[in-house]
Amino acid sequence: MGELGGLGRRRRRGAAIAGQAAAVIPSLKDFTDAMSASWPVALAACIGSAAVLVGEAFGLHYLSTLPDWLLGAAFLVCVFSGAVVAVAILRFLFSLPRKMLAARRRAKWKRKHVEELQFLPPQELHVLAWAAQCGTQVFTAPYNHQLLEPLIAKGYVQMIGGHHSIVNWPYRIPDHIWEQASNEFASWPPEEQEKQLAYPFQW
Repeated sequence: MGELGGLGRRRRRGAAIAGQAAAVIPSLKDFTDAMSASWPVALAACIGSAAVLVGEAFGLHYLSTLPDWLLGAAFLVCVFSGAVVAVAILRFLFSLPRKMLAARRRAKWKRKHVEELQFLPPQELHVLAWAAQCGTQVFTAPYNHQLLEPLIAKGYVQMIGGHHSIVNWPYRIPDHIWEQASNEFASWPPEEQEKQLAYPFQW
């Protein structure tokens, strides 16, 4: 009877340890959830769990009392989180040529967009010159003003969304156009600059 009782206690103790391990060791669902997490979180988990494993391997006394199942959990976390980081690195490397190509295409489009400023009608060019002379990349004007509609369609002016006054609606000049306008119109003769100060938007 004594042996049977001891065997039962050992089984219950083993079942309790197994339950604790199951509560800590990541399941397959935990791993798939981790795959959707951001890679910095996975990297932090990988470094932390790897530090525990390295410390245990070097016999740090702080880790001498850790149960084996906790070390096993640290190993699995290190493997799973390392896989997440590896996948993130591979995805970045595979997408790098596409991003570089897109950046070159974007830069080429901006250069062409800037070059086409010289073909704008005088009244549309006056809007950009006026903004440059006033030093305001963001300005207000009547909603859907006839001078701004073609500039918006050509991408030289952007309408800012939100709830605003129909009389003073905010607009913005894109950065690459603003840089060119500021540099170019600032070099105009003073008498020409004074002409550009006239407010271009009338009802």
